[in-house]
Parts: sequence; structure tokens; C-alpha cells
Amino acid sequence: LLAQNMVDDLALLPNTEVLFECKDSEATVAGTKDNTFTASCGTDGSAIELKRCYPSCSVSEISNPNSNSLVQSNTDSSATKVALSEHVNIVCSGADYRLAHDTAKDKIEQYATCSLASGGQDSVELQVSDSAPTDNWCLAVPKVKPLEAGAQTSTGAYSFRAHVTLPSDRDSSGNFNIEKVVVTAGEATICTIDSIVASTDTYDCDYS
Repeated sequence: LLAQNMVDDLALLPNTEVLFECKDSEATVAGTKDNTFTASCGTDGSAIELKRCYPSCSVSEISNPNSNSLVQSNTDSSATKVALSEHVNIVCSGADYRLAHDTAKDKIEQYATCSLASGGQDSVELQVSDSAPTDNWCLAVPKVKPLEAGAQTSTGAYSFRAHVTLPSDRDSSGNFNIEKVVVTAGEATICTIDSIVASTDTYDCDYS
């Protein structure tokens, strides 16, 4: 317990800030990302609201599925640890990505929980939820450029060129490499791009 304005009888002056630190440096204060928290003595003499320290799990116990799918603390995205009973999520790295198992979503909440390890001895580990999807990674979402304002309808055979852009920071390693993009409208296939390479982000394909 540290305080700049502590008096001899351990009473604290109003608005004194007090730094609390877990005795175990590996523990984590519930609801935070650290093993310390700062509290303030109330102006009306009210007691400081204490928080508890818990054994913690390292977020890195679960590897990121790919570079666009990040394992993060449910409490604070920058935290490297989570306290006992707290969760980690899998979060897509940006707006250009969606989850493989459900492309309407960009986060798997409560993917894993910091729990007592099955081996006992009060050790803890991140345990993946039984309901967590197997396809737990994020995919790049291609963007198709819309027709420009004032575009004119052609005469003769109907044809146009679609401009497709992929995010430049997409993971192109191993099975995450995008090999083909199919542009559709409803159930109809507009065009297919068969030669996607990691070093190129923008493609054109023609419909006629």
C-alpha cells in the first residue's frame, strides 16, 4: 500500500490516490490488464473500493489462427494476461476481414476462459469453449468497385469490367492464401479471377 499523503494512524486525506499491488507479481487484478490498480479516497471519507488479485493466464497460450485473426483479452485488447474466470476473444484485425465460419461477424466472443488446469495444484490455463467454431480464423473480404456516377449504358452486347480490390495486409501464407475470387450477383456468376498473387491487390475481370 503506497500513498503520498498517508498519516500516522493510517487514515488517508480526501482524494489521496493509493496504489495497490498484488503480492504475486504473476497475478492479475480482476477486470484489468495489470497486477496493480490505483484507487482514490473519497471526498466524503468513504472507504476505498478494493479489488481482488487472481492467478492469471497468458493470452499467448492460444496462438493467433493467422495474422488477420487476433487472440485478445475480453477486458483490454492490449492486455497480455487475463485473470481467472476471464475470457479471450478472437478478433479480426480490421474492417476488411470477416470470420470464416460466419462472414457476418468479425469476433468470436469468449473463445476461451482462464480456468483451473485439469492437473490441479492451483495452476491455470486457457480452455477453449466447447461451443467455439472449428473455423476460427478471419478471411479477407474482396471489394468490388461500383459503377461510377454518370456511367452510360452501352449499345450492343452487354459487357462491363469489374474492379476487385483485396486488403494489402492479408495473410497469404499456406492455406490462407487466396487463389481465386468469384464475383457474383445473386446466384449468377459475373466473372472469376483465377490468378491471385500475394504481391498484387487490385484486379480487373470482364463480363460479357
